Amino acid sequence: MQLYNKLSYNIITNMEEPRYSKCGKWLLLAFCLASLGLVAVASMMLTQLNNQGIAEVNQVIDLSVNETCQLHRIAISVTGFIAESSLSVGSVATSADGSSLLVLVRLIPAWPGTSGNFRYQALLSTSTKRIEFGGEKTVIWTAAKNCAGAEN
Repeated sequence: MQLYNKLSYNIITNMEEPRYSKCGKWLLLAFCLASLGLVAVASMMLTQLNNQGIAEVNQVIDLSVNETCQLHRIAISVTGFIAESSLSVGSVATSADGSSLLVLVRLIPAWPGTSGNFRYQALLSTSTKRIEFGGEKTVIWTAAKNCAGAEN
């Protein structure tokens, strides 16, 4: 047993440090720096995505709401363009809460083939009296008349 311990001690203590050529050291350093750079870029993109996940009114160029009457109900079209060139539209989602319809435009990092344009069309229920936009729920449309022409 003592011989085994002595042998293992000699093997461990007599180990040589790995030797790198000058070129190998520079390649290892370049690889480490490139890895750090990739991690930094990925974390910045995730931070931007978390901070910019839902579009707000002040981030949209030419935000417009058009209304028409169809089948005695109000049909609306919400359109716009995201002002930040590093972001594009991932999806448009809505949720109804009482007399309000909330439009949420989810943002993603811009990639080839993506766009900053969005368009949402819907036939509103008779109970919908206003449309809100973004996480701050900014009111972008209020019903003035129903399709029969009567005031609301």
